[in-house]
Amino acid sequence: MAYITPIHRPSGIRLALKLNLIDPDSESLVVAKFNRIETYQIGGSGAILNLVGSHLVYGRIVVLNKFRPADSLVDHIFVGTDTGHFFTASWNSNTQQLDTVFKLQDLADRTAREVQSGERSLVDPLNEFMLLEIYEGILTTIPLVQWGLKGVEKGIQTKRSVLDEVAWSRIPEFNVKSAAFSQRPRGRGAKPEVALLWEDYEGNARMRFREIHYQSRAKDTDVAVEYRDSENQRDTADLDVGASHLIPVPNRPYGIIVLAETKVSWFDDGPTAKDHIEALPHATIWTSWARIDNLRYVLADEFGKLYSLNLHLDREGLVDEMEVEELGTTSQAACLVYLSDDLLFVGSHHGDSQVVRITDGTIEIIQTIASLSPILDFTVMDMGNRSGDGPANEFSTGQARIVTGSGAWQDGSIRSVRSGVGVKELGLLPDLENTTAIFSLRLDPSQPKVNAILLSFTDESRLLQFDSSGAVEELDAGMALDSQTLLARNIHQSSQLQLLQVTQKSVIIRSLVSNSNPVVWNADNGVDIIAATANDERLVICLGGNVLQVFNFQDGIKPQRHLAPPNYQISCIALSSIPSLSEMLFVGFWNSGVEEESEIGVIRLSTGEWKPIRSTESGEERALPRSILISTVSKVNDSPILFAALADGHVATYEIGENGNLKLAMKTVLGTRQAELTELTYPDGQLKSIFVASEHSSLIYEEQGRLTFSAVDTEQVNCVCPFDSEAFPNSVIFATSDDIKIAQIDYERTTHVQPLQIGETARRLVYSRALKVFGIGTIARSIQDGAEISRSSFKVVEEVMFKEVASYELKNDELIESVLRTELDDGYGSMEERFIVGTSFVEDDTVDEFRGRIIIFELTADQTLRPILQHSIKGACRCLGMVDGKIVAAMNKTVAIFSYDFSSGRTPGLTKLATYRTSTMPISMCITGDTIAVADLMKSVSILQYKSQDKSTVGKHSLTEIARHYQTLWGTAVCQVGPHSWLESDAEGNLLVLSRNLEGATADDLRRLQVDSEFCIGELVNRMQSIDVETSADSPVVPKALLATREGSLYLFGLIADNKRDLLMNLQDILAESVKSLGDIDFKGYRAFRNDVRMEEEPRRFVDGELIERFLDSPPEVQQQCVDALNRGGQSVTVTDVRDIVDHLRRLH
Repeated sequence: MAYITPIHRPSGIRLALKLNLIDPDSESLVVAKFNRIETYQIGGSGAILNLVGSHLVYGRIVVLNKFRPADSLVDHIFVGTDTGHFFTASWNSNTQQLDTVFKLQDLADRTAREVQSGERSLVDPLNEFMLLEIYEGILTTIPLVQWGLKGVEKGIQTKRSVLDEVAWSRIPEFNVKSAAFSQRPRGRGAKPEVALLWEDYEGNARMRFREIHYQSRAKDTDVAVEYRDSENQRDTADLDVGASHLIPVPNRPYGIIVLAETKVSWFDDGPTAKDHIEALPHATIWTSWARIDNLRYVLADEFGKLYSLNLHLDREGLVDEMEVEELGTTSQAACLVYLSDDLLFVGSHHGDSQVVRITDGTIEIIQTIASLSPILDFTVMDMGNRSGDGPANEFSTGQARIVTGSGAWQDGSIRSVRSGVGVKELGLLPDLENTTAIFSLRLDPSQPKVNAILLSFTDESRLLQFDSSGAVEELDAGMALDSQTLLARNIHQSSQLQLLQVTQKSVIIRSLVSNSNPVVWNADNGVDIIAATANDERLVICLGGNVLQVFNFQDGIKPQRHLAPPNYQISCIALSSIPSLSEMLFVGFWNSGVEEESEIGVIRLSTGEWKPIRSTESGEERALPRSILISTVSKVNDSPILFAALADGHVATYEIGENGNLKLAMKTVLGTRQAELTELTYPDGQLKSIFVASEHSSLIYEEQGRLTFSAVDTEQVNCVCPFDSEAFPNSVIFATSDDIKIAQIDYERTTHVQPLQIGETARRLVYSRALKVFGIGTIARSIQDGAEISRSSFKVVEEVMFKEVASYELKNDELIESVLRTELDDGYGSMEERFIVGTSFVEDDTVDEFRGRIIIFELTADQTLRPILQHSIKGACRCLGMVDGKIVAAMNKTVAIFSYDFSSGRTPGLTKLATYRTSTMPISMCITGDTIAVADLMKSVSILQYKSQDKSTVGKHSLTEIARHYQTLWGTAVCQVGPHSWLESDAEGNLLVLSRNLEGATADDLRRLQVDSEFCIGELVNRMQSIDVETSADSPVVPKALLATREGSLYLFGLIADNKRDLLMNLQDILAESVKSLGDIDFKGYRAFRNDVRMEEEPRRFVDGELIERFLDSPPEVQQQCVDALNRGGQSVTVTDVRDIVDHLRRLH
């Protein structure tokens, strides 16, 4: 049973439009990111574009348009998906969300051929008709009903507009490149005209004008539409071969502009039949355009350049000159939208989307919307443990640092992606090692903010003061600095600001107003203070592990002694600042007399009553509490929560009831050792969070009524404290093993992307932990003498700042196909890090039609790339891998095993040991042990086994097919997810889990891979990578692989535990019915397997994590309904049980 959930959602933008969606007086930008619609408010405070809504659509969005219904004061959007579902949506001002208004009938036609140049929709100037082109030679016409216009103008509630009946019409024009409605005002009774730019069978560009004749349904007639030749038809034989776009001119001079590769043309669509043609300075390929006003346009080409197109008119109001000027370079535009005030939105699928300002013939980038699309390759740098050497914890997949090769051509980049709580470093205090605790202090009573920190070490303390500019001065007086500090804070006594300091031997209270001597209490000789806690009223210290001393500040230092019961040893203590709990002391301890039980207890300070709280989980091994803290962590629910950091790396949360009763709510593993807990309060004074300092630092905060644990995007933290100073407002200070850092921490988890623009396509990517570098195979594109030239190179960049270390350029017309990092013999008996590169030649003048090379590189001590072996092969080297110390190369139709040896002295060479011939062409390869899984271009997956009887003899090696998936499937990637199971993706966006039936009765059963699970992800998966993560025994899902797609998505794939399969499958079915997406499209049909051969009705043994996680976002009544339905189906769970399981799943990513 399989499980998949997104780590990073699609980010490439192909469609965008500007409209009055939210308010008649304000404009919005709506963009389509594969299967999501995002709404941005234009202008306002902060950035130019501010995200106000994101909505999931069950389908790839291929059509996005706007129209204004007659009874509406705002625009509606029209959305179409690749599966033939079309609907309209409008903004709901009450819920601040998009609502589905009208759902069109399913327009899918499996017998028709999809358009080759992309689906499109047009709305005529009078808002009467919408035109759809989704199949070749067929135009779909949708009338826009115009009811109730006068009523809206008078403020009268009228009948809501809908789309009228759909009509289809066949046209002889195939391969339509572009279409546009004529904007010229038409007389009474005249029909709307549409211009079609198409390519005939000889490759010539043609343009034809057609009139729409629509007949609505009547008593005796059906709805029908016909596209007739316009009376203004004209000859367009002189159109350029590369004509690609039509631009309608909405006002005088009207007409149609045609964009082509070498010229720009204007054609009058009126009776004059005049035209004007302007040659371009150089040839280019257009991708998009936007209108500034009637005579000014912005054009974008495939090379990321923006141009201005200005129309100049003669005395008759007709075009007599068209001026095209280059403005500058942006990301390659998939769509352009002119916002206002010279601001232009550039939506890109090959790079970051941008908002640019056009001024004086140049452009300035104002805002950037990051994008990972397309992800061509990726590597996992670490699984949340930074060094990559330590054990991966249960939720390490949600903290993994993934480095992707993203973008294309001039927008190519490598990007470090980590999901977590962001940290913005503001300052660094170096050479302060082994800090055990940090305390922020206010030394100036006249200032409202803190201005100093006290650093505690094992045998001393250091006091640092900050001025308003951030300058640091170390003070050598004013506090006890010759010993370790356990606690330091400001207190108020007798209306005076004072300093409280607790060391291992004494308690010191010092006034900051008067020069009076400090008040000091010293512990008895031979007894150390091991823990201390304080609130605004009192201080409690622990002496020797079993004696508690309580100091009330209003009484001065007059301790009250409280003895712990026999055999109880105290490990940590905590007071609360919450008024209802201020009389209670919470204690972590272990009982050395009863099998060394670890517990948490409560002492009521007014009476001395001791109340140990026993764990209700019998038989569970309980770790010692090392740090406890009480907080509300909510601005909605004031119920206090006790957090306990245990010695084994778990953090336990307890609900605190009346009289201090504790109820265990949950236990979460956040590391392998004890953590330190610190409460952080944000500027509003209400929102709080808990910082967990450990080797996997985390932030605990409230999200939608529940506690959320998120990784903090920083290295190992020993301790932390809030530091809201004048120089560094709303900041924190945390200590690592080497230094002290000042930083600001985000309120919640987000995905953090660190880019390195390389200006080339990063096609292949590997990471070397030993060398601390990345190896990148790139492809650069340039124009020389009007011809497009591609060059490949292999680069090495360092792991922190992605700075280029070395580069090696390949031959002309040679492209990088694959890159591998491995260890090989250096000829002296040692294993050294090497990079292996597989290539192909695009053009070849030799007899062989295909050629390639295998090149092995060494990164030398002087940081240069030295090729130590170059081996020519017949065919492109598509994939590389290692098996039993041998190199595996997947070529055009062959998988071959090569040995790397020094048979001829000190010169290394490759010797072919065994081969296997694939069905068509290997696309992807996964190797585990001696098993090789090969994804074929057309024939799915084959499983090969490598056997070697003699490591040095050529004839003793074999590569044998042991299993195969016999269906026709256009594979794109494969990886192993179990001992005998593999995950495969195909070009249609499907995922399949294939497994061997080792208990088959016949040899054919053993050779046949069976389908365990199948699911339509909808996106083309470019790369997969297996991961190995140890999880707890009760984990509902075991992460197995990471996936990267063409749309910029990253997915986590896992296998569901046996005892959770029925629960999650049933929950998915229930949520599919109760939780709807925009457009009310059926979930099961959307996620069902489909290709040209077969189409299923629902996914098979596959759970969509994105849908499951929507349970947490549902209202309480919906959650209860889902749980009731589960229990009626045979489960026995509560809402809390399901929420805990789903919250566990969410924290996996």
